[in-house]
Amino acid sequence: MPISDRIIPTSQGAGRAGTAPALFAALALLGLAACDDSFGAPGARPGAVLDSATLDEGSIRIKGPAGYCVDGTSLRDRGPKQFALLAQCDLLRSNEVAGVTSLAFITVTAVRAEADAPLPSAESIAKTFGPATVLYSAVIDDIRIVQLNAGGTSATDQADPVHWRGVLNANGHAIGLAAYSMQDGSGAGLEGRNLLLRLARNIRNDSGALAATGDGVKDGVKTAPGG
Repeated sequence: MPISDRIIPTSQGAGRAGTAPALFAALALLGLAACDDSFGAPGARPGAVLDSATLDEGSIRIKGPAGYCVDGTSLRDRGPKQFALLAQCDLLRSNEVAGVTSLAFITVTAVRAEADAPLPSAESIAKTFGPATVLYSAVIDDIRIVQLNAGGTSATDQADPVHWRGVLNANGHAIGLAAYSMQDGSGAGLEGRNLLLRLARNIRNDSGALAATGDGVKDGVKTAPGG
């Protein structure tokens, strides 16, 4: 049974670790909500743990940071909005969550857009997913990265409110990224930002757009070394 279908009530789990499958399930449902009712996934293998996946007939290739895989059950690769959920490969393969206290989950949403479409401002992202305060904002390698103090629980109340969002343009698509973690998990900190940057660079490079050129902050509320 795929981990995204295993919902373990907190009372049955090993503390906070036991709530992880519920978080998978809630985040996977974001894909259903984000996509058109006519979605289909002919390239997906339900229940599979995928090293990489493609969206929009191969226009966008998703390969996670080292150690992260695509949950094949989440993949929606047709329709106006397309979606994938990524998580640690070993967790997806084993379905074992006992003893795990810090989990990070990444979502990818893709829509077709003009190649030169401007990146949204940090404030507009905060309004879309808020009300929220921007804790961090930067444009690194033409990737807008923001950390918000609220909104993570819109996926599930088991997630940390603090979460990361990223936006980039790749191969005629606007790509939205989000990194969530369990409450007080490391993914709410700079680890979440670094995961999104690595994923964004993989998507852009593998999707045939311009290669990343290294961290270069153009503007920001706060800045930090690239990861």
